[in-house]
Amino acid sequence: MVDADMTGQDGQSNSGSNSELDYRASMGNYHKLSTFMGSFSEMNIVRRFGTLQAQNILYLQAELAHLEDQLEQIREEDRESGESGDSEKTLYPRCWRTLSQQLEDGDHTEQYEKVLEIRAKLKEYNEALAQYADICKLHNPTKHDLNALRYWLVRPEGGDCFLSGLEAEPYLPDSKVVPPNDLVTLSSEHRERDLFSAFLADNVTTWMQRSFRWWTKSKNIDPETAGLQHYKDSKINAIAHFIGTFIASMLPAASIFVLYYVNSMIDRLCIILALSALFSFSLAIFTKAKRVEIFAATAAFASVQVVFIGTTGGQSPTPGITMNLT
Repeated sequence: MVDADMTGQDGQSNSGSNSELDYRASMGNYHKLSTFMGSFSEMNIVRRFGTLQAQNILYLQAELAHLEDQLEQIREEDRESGESGDSEKTLYPRCWRTLSQQLEDGDHTEQYEKVLEIRAKLKEYNEALAQYADICKLHNPTKHDLNALRYWLVRPEGGDCFLSGLEAEPYLPDSKVVPPNDLVTLSSEHRERDLFSAFLADNVTTWMQRSFRWWTKSKNIDPETAGLQHYKDSKINAIAHFIGTFIASMLPAASIFVLYYVNSMIDRLCIILALSALFSFSLAIFTKAKRVEIFAATAAFASVQVVFIGTTGGQSPTPGITMNLT
């Protein structure tokens, strides 16, 4: 994960700098940008060109609709010719060999030529559909990653504002050309994070960057990253995993401990309700469990507490009284 301290003036993304700067004097270039993106997968942020993708599919759909209509007209003409005495054309609907045979001049029948044309167009249409379906599965980049890329693009050690005009539009924060949801990330790292891991990656690391700037500045920073700090996702996931495991081990024991010292049955039921809600929220935050899995785990957690109440007979122990839990 790449992080940048963008509170200072150097880290501000100036949308007008790209148009004012002469790109020929810039030290940045596409090779430098591609090297940076190749080094950090979360920086692979590009346009999906959703409007053009949809327009291309609509045009192919329109072409196929007209070709389909033309094929129906040719079929109708061949049927009428067959009724008029051309016995060969009466076989077209039933015999593929007759339909696809070559005529004396070497060409295929008009109907079969149209079928071949539709086949080629249909293949192009299906490929466009499949490709766009895959593109639609890509997620938008996080605000954190997008800001880090913008930071690198304007830094003199990084992109040095080499992008200009329409080429810079995708990465401008106030672009009038590129819709905000038209940017996608090719990285799958943020999709694999749970809510807590995402919070650590996008907020805690930024806070650390700002609070311990003196420490990060003392480190040997690769000039190619233009001052950006890279935090390994494995370390972030390990921290999140440790905290989640600690909470998972404490919640069941804590619920029994609290219920042990509560006398009122109404109070116990309220505690079960609150702890079950806390347990389900913890699952949603610290894991990527599905909704049905959260329901099942919460029901099991609540049942353990109910069993405990049943074994204690609805009363918590008092000093000098021995409980029979059998």
